[in-house]
Amino acid sequence: MTKLPAPLALKKFILKQVAESYPDFKLPPLNTEDEIQDFYSDACSGDFSGHIQDATQDVRSYGLETSLPAPCSRHYECEVRAIQTDDGWIGYNYWYGGGKFGNEEEIDFISDAYHVSCEEKEVLTIQRTWTKVVT
Repeated sequence: MTKLPAPLALKKFILKQVAESYPDFKLPPLNTEDEIQDFYSDACSGDFSGHIQDATQDVRSYGLETSLPAPCSRHYECEVRAIQTDDGWIGYNYWYGGGKFGNEEEIDFISDAYHVSCEEKEVLTIQRTWTKVVT
């Protein structure tokens, strides 16, 4: 099986999140890129559009921070975040800041998504806390 393009993998992940939260939201078979794109577009303009928007913002906000370099902007701060989907880890630009009139949540992060790799390892650390002893 070949991997889906990252934007479509993210859309499929969002659709699955909505389906898990709302039993009335029935997912058809999403086997091809066209099926995913068509159903996502229909869901964004249908009865569940608010739930799709909520799930999209949840994905945007709750992705894991990465150490990957982020693009620069004059008006916003940016960091690269990633989320694990059925098609692997998907990275995207998380824009924030922007001041009083900034609407960073409206910036399309899905179309610029890309595949990333992640290596996890357990690390043992020693933490020391120091205090002055008064005699």
